[in-house]
Order: sequence, then structure tokens, then C-alpha cells
Amino acid sequence: MKVTSCRPNLRLTVIASGCCRAPLLGRRDARRIIARNLSSSVRIIEVGPRDGLQNIKSKVPPSVKVDLVNRLAAAGLTDIEATSFVSPKWIPQLSDGEQVMDQIMPLTEQKPVRLSFLTPNLKGFERALAAGAKEMVVFASATEAFSK
Repeated sequence: MKVTSCRPNLRLTVIASGCCRAPLLGRRDARRIIARNLSSSVRIIEVGPRDGLQNIKSKVPPSVKVDLVNRLAAAGLTDIEATSFVSPKWIPQLSDGEQVMDQIMPLTEQKPVRLSFLTPNLKGFERALAAGAKEMVVFASATEAFSK
């Protein structure tokens, strides 16, 4: 599971870049700025349907993926990263993102569930948007070497 702040990522990015750019800020001032902007709550996001299934050698049928997401929601999970819109060439196990998404989106009308979808690049983002995604996860790397 992945833990993220409930505050918008953009705000956290601004704080981080502001602290890094301002060498005149003392440690005490930097801590105060960060503490003032930290959330008092966290969202726990289940990433198994995406991260867990992308490493399986054989391709899991879309119906099994949909069933997994439905069972997680029935168990009470409210934040689920359901699939990824990645290149089928690199991760064929997730090449059915549109099909899975189409079948699980009605779940959000039945239960208080937030479904998110990983979009590691612009093409994936556009595919998810065209399929009707309302919440997308964007991968960012701290270094150029890691992103390769």
C-alpha cells in the first residue's frame, strides 16, 4: 500500500522547491513552513490491482482484475489504484486498461470508492482521459538515472 497526503500534490511541490531554492532559510524556518503545510490525515491507497498484477508473467483476464477491484471495495477499501495506462509493448499485463476501467467505473456510483489510474506519460494520460478517468496518478522520478 502507498501512503499519500490528502493535500494537493502541487502545494507540496511548491513547498519542496521553495525550501530548496531559498538557501537563506534557516532550519527552524524551513521546519515551520513544512509543518504548517502538512496534513493531519493521510490516504492509504491500495495499489495491488495495478502494481501487483503488472509483474505476473502470464496475462490476467480483465474479468479477474474487475473482480479483484470489486472485492477490495466490498472489503471496505475506499482508495484503489485500479490499473495503468502504460505501453502494451513494455507491460502487456496491463494492456487492457480501458476495458478494466469501463467495467469498474460503475462501482463509484454504488460505493464511496475513489478509483485512480497510473499514467506514466502523456500518451497514457490521454488514453485514461479518453476512457473517462477522473483521478490519475502521475509518476515522477527524483533523478534522471532512476527514470531510465
